[in-house]
Amino acid sequence: MNKWFKIIGFVIFVSFIGNTSANAAFSTSLFVNGQAEYEFITVEGRTMVKLRSLSDPSWPVLAYDPKTGVVTIQNKDKSKKVQLVAGRKTATVNGKAVKLETAVVNKNGTIYVPIRFISETLGGYVYYNNKDKRVIVRTPAGQEEYETLIHGDLTKARHTALGLEKLTEEAPPLHAGEGIITSITLFQKEKHCVSR
Repeated sequence: MNKWFKIIGFVIFVSFIGNTSANAAFSTSLFVNGQAEYEFITVEGRTMVKLRSLSDPSWPVLAYDPKTGVVTIQNKDKSKKVQLVAGRKTATVNGKAVKLETAVVNKNGTIYVPIRFISETLGGYVYYNNKDKRVIVRTPAGQEEYETLIHGDLTKARHTALGLEKLTEEAPPLHAGEGIITSITLFQKEKHCVSR
């Protein structure tokens, strides 16, 4: 009897380790404007992010009407207005119907929108680094900050870098003679991946 308990325990342990490794291998991280976003979902292979994570001064209208289920996003100069409805796979862009790959999701009162569609339609940036399983999203203001970090004036870049979130679990190990690694490492890695 004791032998069977040991065998069953071993089988459970091995299956637990296998599942943990498989999940770790496929886990994805998401960064919006250089900030780690921990609460996102994947629907039909598409990354969905919280609507409120996309705040940007160039998108002054970013709203959800709980009565109608309509999400409205409009840029500053009012040249683009996007409306999506929770549960539907269609959107309207400046009044014209556009088919979506996945619908807006209302999960426990939190609205998740398809990040690629929103970013590309409203002038943002989305990049998926398959090697690191990392989704990089920048709203127009976030893209401007990124350009400042990579190619801009050193004083402005330093000011921008100081406001970024410090990464600890994703940062590469320190080597002799190196100083503190901040989230600028993320941008350096991304620049290297994009330039390939």
